[in-house]
Amino acid sequence: MRKLFIILASAILMSACSTNEKDSAIVIDLTTPTDTVCYLSEIADSMMYYPLAIDGKIMNIELLSDYIWIHHRTDSVKTSLLNRKDGSMIHETKISALLHDGGFEFEDDFSTFFRLEDETVLVSPVSTIKGVKRYWHSVSMDAITGEKTDTITYPYNDGIEYSRLNEEYLLRQHRIIGDDIQSCFKMNWHTITLDSIKQDVFSDTVFQTFLSWNQTKVHLLKDKVFFHFPTMKTIYEISANHAPIPLYRYEVGKHNHHYNQIKDVSKYWEAERKGLLSCYAIRTSLISDNYIFGGFNYKGLIHWVLFNRNTNQKVIIPTKSTIDYQSLEGIKNDLDGGIDFWPKRISKKGEIYTWYKVEDLKSKMEQSNHEQMKNPKAAQRLKELLKNLPEDVNVIVAVLKEKNYKHETSGMVEIHPDKFVDTQLKLSDIAEELEYIQLDTARIVNPRWQIKMTDQYIFVAARDELLKYDRKGKFIQTIGSKGQGPGEFTSCTNIALDTEGERIFVKNGLQVLVYSFDGKFLGKMEIPLEGMVDIAYTHESLYGLSMVSFTQDQLPYLWMKVDGQTGEVLQKKANTDIEFETDEMTLRCNYVCSSTDGTLLYYNHLNDTIFRLGHEQDEVAYLFGQGDFRLTPKNCMHAEYHLELKDIWDSERYLFVDYRMDGKKQLCVYDKEQHVFHNDADHRIENDMDGLLPFDFRSTYIIGKDSYMMQLVSAEEMKEALLASDDPKRKAWGESMKFDDNDILVLAKLKK
Repeated sequence: MRKLFIILASAILMSACSTNEKDSAIVIDLTTPTDTVCYLSEIADSMMYYPLAIDGKIMNIELLSDYIWIHHRTDSVKTSLLNRKDGSMIHETKISALLHDGGFEFEDDFSTFFRLEDETVLVSPVSTIKGVKRYWHSVSMDAITGEKTDTITYPYNDGIEYSRLNEEYLLRQHRIIGDDIQSCFKMNWHTITLDSIKQDVFSDTVFQTFLSWNQTKVHLLKDKVFFHFPTMKTIYEISANHAPIPLYRYEVGKHNHHYNQIKDVSKYWEAERKGLLSCYAIRTSLISDNYIFGGFNYKGLIHWVLFNRNTNQKVIIPTKSTIDYQSLEGIKNDLDGGIDFWPKRISKKGEIYTWYKVEDLKSKMEQSNHEQMKNPKAAQRLKELLKNLPEDVNVIVAVLKEKNYKHETSGMVEIHPDKFVDTQLKLSDIAEELEYIQLDTARIVNPRWQIKMTDQYIFVAARDELLKYDRKGKFIQTIGSKGQGPGEFTSCTNIALDTEGERIFVKNGLQVLVYSFDGKFLGKMEIPLEGMVDIAYTHESLYGLSMVSFTQDQLPYLWMKVDGQTGEVLQKKANTDIEFETDEMTLRCNYVCSSTDGTLLYYNHLNDTIFRLGHEQDEVAYLFGQGDFRLTPKNCMHAEYHLELKDIWDSERYLFVDYRMDGKKQLCVYDKEQHVFHNDADHRIENDMDGLLPFDFRSTYIIGKDSYMMQLVSAEEMKEALLASDDPKRKAWGESMKFDDNDILVLAKLKK
């Protein structure tokens, strides 16, 4: 029956209502030529590779936070869950057997689809027959356990397909059989109990052909849902709460489809295969944070389209790939000499990826000139990886790390109190979600030294020990130990993370000890930087930062940049700060904070310029303009006479500036989107989201594609706030908490 349905569907012609040219959709012009060569280094920083041992034909691969989930087919249809860290098999489930046991009918090429809100549940549309009636079902399965969780049943109608989006909504796509060229493509929104919510009408031309059947139509990215049907010229954002928003539109000019060309689908398909048609057959599009990966078929060949969402620039990449066979062509890989890249998937969290046969990647590496690569070291690492692969590894998942774009496109931003707008900030003004993480009591520790976070782990540098927790605050292990032997540190107060390589750098005097995330000691580096007080890591380089002082006893260098693998000194920043007239020595530190584009913002208390580190050349990012209150050698010991920059934290949309004026601590929040400086004299941000405690944050974190600010609250303070609440759940949490428990990390997810 499903094959019959496919045959029928391939004969569908759907021509929607005329396109509304007055909407705000950004035009992607496919009628004008562009440079036909695009290099991977122009859009990406690096590539990550995950070797896997998988049998059979791969139908789908999903990247989850901790796992790689694979839908593949051998003698039966299976799903495999693998550890993302080392590729080891967690479990394998025979989906076909599970569905047969439930009495469901399906073809072996059925689709799988992960829901919007969670990474652990997939949906497979299947059907059953009861009497003379056929029904559709969305069968939800837990990807982690491989067990079926629930089933939603709805009527089966020719020309209609249901898709379960999340816990709340089903999407019903109309498939009109016939040649009614006046019909519009429609999608109905329903609750999971089949109550109708609304109908979306897409004012664009859609020609459904066999080519479009197995291509993704609904695309999930973060909290957004995009819709792009193959041959449809417009990309929409859709939601249950608003009408479809046309975001981008492909302009094809004279290469548009016409009814007479495709009314006979079998002839159209044959003409398309032979390259006899002059029209563009638009392929489905993948959307990332910064790019659209699209394409079209023309004269039997595939043309890739890369569109930059920040600059509105496009590149059309002609290929030798046909609609029957897609060769390994795409964006030229000048990063590491691997296969030219074009994605098969973009995960919900925004990871851009594809997968290759190991033999294809080995063949390409043998042909590449590694010395001509942008990163010869990356090319060598890939070569070594392929050389040492186990014999059963046959597939490699390649994940692109795309460059991030700053909101400030050019020039320096001046941070000056004259521009500040006095505001009583509320947390809901800048944040959209709160998360509370209490470190468990397996180790009672004062985490007031340094905390680093990833999407999976929390690392606490607690002076005498380095502790690793999961994201829920459960203690996992101690890394390293205090001492003076091999792999031991005298003190652990400053650490840096290499999240891609899963390495931890621990400052130990003028040494930096290196550990894996699993706690294995990997070696040490010597950084000849006198007075080194902190370290930071970015773009495969490690930075050491020294202290600065008001007196003549200044150190010669402010910071050093070393190779993140070898420790070789790559760059030094000489100390040119002026000397200050003081009666006593007052030390200040150099500081860095992470920025959303993977760079570092660097500053100190004696300088009004904030620099950006991580590019080939340092650049000025911000100027803290004190004006008449500029720090001078004569007023440096009198707080009422100068304006002092204390701390900065950077996120995608906001820059947070902690400063002192007249000896009083204040907070400025710069909105990069609206170009407004909000100044909160109270410093603590009013918590109007849950009303527990005001937000007095100490850091910001870039975790995946999201930005967070974090504060630490003592167990005593949190317990008192919870017990004062009227919420029974909060009271219960407060009653279970001890005054001497570990601190609570409060994370506020910032708005984009």
